[in-house]
Formats: sequence, C-alpha cells, structure tokens
Amino acid sequence: MSLTVLKLKSLHGKPYEGKPEISDGDGLSIRISPKGKIAFQFRYRFGGKPARIKLGDYPYMGLSDARNKRDEYLNQLSNGKDPRSVRAIQLIRRESVSLDDCIDFWNKSYCSLKRKNSKATYRRIVKRIDKKWLDVCVNELDVTDFSRLFSHIAKRHREDKASSVATAALTELRSVLRYCVRQGKIENTSFEGLKLSDYAEKPPSRDRVLNDSEIGMLWIHSEEVLSMEQLIALRMTIVFGCRRGELVTARKSDFNTDELVWTIPKEHTKTNKVIKRPIPASVEPLISDWIDSQKGSPWFFPNKKNENHISPKPLANIPGKCEKYLGIEDFVLHDFRRTISTRLTDFGCPIYITEKILGHHLGGIMAVYNKSEMLDEMAKWLDVWVDHIAKCVDDVKHKNPRAA
Repeated sequence: MSLTVLKLKSLHGKPYEGKPEISDGDGLSIRISPKGKIAFQFRYRFGGKPARIKLGDYPYMGLSDARNKRDEYLNQLSNGKDPRSVRAIQLIRRESVSLDDCIDFWNKSYCSLKRKNSKATYRRIVKRIDKKWLDVCVNELDVTDFSRLFSHIAKRHREDKASSVATAALTELRSVLRYCVRQGKIENTSFEGLKLSDYAEKPPSRDRVLNDSEIGMLWIHSEEVLSMEQLIALRMTIVFGCRRGELVTARKSDFNTDELVWTIPKEHTKTNKVIKRPIPASVEPLISDWIDSQKGSPWFFPNKKNENHISPKPLANIPGKCEKYLGIEDFVLHDFRRTISTRLTDFGCPIYITEKILGHHLGGIMAVYNKSEMLDEMAKWLDVWVDHIAKCVDDVKHKNPRAA
C-alpha cells in the first residue's frame, strides 16, 4: 500500500511501536524510530548485491520529492549506473559551493528572470552578510552554523535600524538555499529546522485609517510644506490609493485625459497585471496641468536631468514633513489604501470594486471567469470618494477660515 501525506503526518513526532519500515513501492520506503522520526530511503540491487541510500528526513523532504528522487535513481539503474557512485560524484562537485555561489546561482537562474526589482532583492540578501560568511562551503555547515548565520543577518539589520526588513532578508536567504537544494546545487538541508521568528520579528501590521479632518488638512495645508511634485503625488495617493511605485514609474502616456483612464502597465504593477483606473472629471485638471508643466520628458515625475523617473525617496519623505509641520502623526502613504477601502465599504461600495480600485488581483472563481475592467462602476465610486474628499476640505475650511 502506497504512503500518503496524511499517513506521514499522523506518524511524525509521535511515539511509535509498529514496523520499523513501511514501503511505498519500487524501492522507496520510510524508516520510523520509536520517537516518530521519519527518514526516506531507497532500497535496490546492483551487481547482484542489495544496497540502500538514505534520501532525506521528513518533513524537510516531502513525499513527492522522495518519489522524484526514487524515480531518478531507478532511471540511473536502468542505464547501468549505481546511484551510490553517481551520488558520490555529485557530492564531490558540490563540496566547494559557497554561500556566495548559491546566491549568485539563484539570482541568475531564478530571481533576475522571475522577480521584479531583482537587483534590490539581491542587494537585500548580500548587503549585510560579511564576506567570511559568503565564502563558507554550504555543505559543511551544520544547524548550529546556520543558526549563527541567521543571527548575524538579523543583528546587522538591527544595527542599521532596519529590523523591519530582517525577516524579509532571512526569508529570501532561506528561499535561496531551498532553490539550490531543489536544483541539485547543494544537498545540505540543516537550515530547515530553524524558525525565522527566533531571529527576527515581523513588523506589526498597520491598521491606520486617516480621519476626515486629517484628509482635509493634508489636502489643503500640505502645499505649505511640500514641493510641487510631492504635493501632486500626495493628492494622487489620496484620490486613487495608488502604490508609491505606480506613481514613480508612471509615464505621461499612461494618462488618457480624453477618455479619463489611467493605465498602469503590468511591468510597473505588483500583481504583474495591467491596472486601469478611471480618472474623476474633477481630478483631470490636476493631472493635465502637471503633465503640461513637465517639458522634455516622457515621465510623469521626471528626475532633474529628465533622463529617467524620480527615485521613491522624495515621496517617502512626504509623511515626515507632514508630521513635522502639520502635526499629523503616524501615517505613511500606504495608509490611504486602507483608508479608501474602509471608507468606500462604509459608503456601500462592493468589496470587489474597492479591490479593483486598489489594483488588487481578484481571487477565486471571479479571477478565473470575470475579466470585466469594471471601469463604469469604479468611476461611480471614485466620484463618491472625491466628493467625500471635497466635503473633508470644506469642513476644515469652515472650522478654520484662514485655511481657505
């Protein structure tokens, strides 16, 4: 009888008094210790003699991976090769693979091909790893060594006051190691027993929703403390709840002010899918006037030399300026996404419309079958939101006539 994932889960880590071996078929079986430790193994005959190879420990090796390895060894046997000899040659080739080699291999064969901002991802991993760690042979590390490496990375992030990205860096490094194991670059899986939460904590999730007074104050008074490009970026964020990267990389041609549609190409979106947002008629002059003022560049926010778009840094500085001079505390631009979603839902907007406005990828059956752009519905609710912003502004002016 073949093994199942459910069977393995029921046996793992629990006292066991049954048969020490359970077969899956075609030479693959598991050995179970009295304490419930499970190891995959492959039994075969070569040259008329029985042989056995340990494949890996469960759950660090899954059932499907064990079966794939079994099939690989069966293929070697069919070609007259002893899996032990093939494995020994592979281990010799892997002995000199350093951590830097692993990261470079992952970057070239996976990250640069399938990840956006691959250069930033690569830098996030290697930036805070000392050369002494990058040069070590990965296959020679045990669980204690990996623990020291993870602690080293987490400590470097804390020293640089970047603890919020420590977990992300460790997660990426673990992905690197897992990819190299899957691709046969390394065989060491000692790191799998470590919990990332023992080394770095995830930053607390934010729940900030700006109130009406704060929205009105930001719309009116931010022009007193922000540069013009920062002011435009802030107002665009308040209206659309767009991501900072969507603004930074926007081109003038993305904005069709005749048909009132802002199209964000998939290469500039987090979901790798095109995002289309209606432009409220009352907001169109804000966009058109800004485009007209930017001469000689295709970018919506060009850099000083008009050669490329601006970096994200000027936009990242907006909340700090508003906090310092306007007294609006503890907010980031991303909070407007939560604010818009919350307020529009309170106003009666269907959740799937707020998701489309924010550029989220719809899930489930809707994602498979519903390909409507929903522009008319989004336009209706964006008009509701813009009207609410205008009310927030009027309320602030009424309370403080000098704001007018």
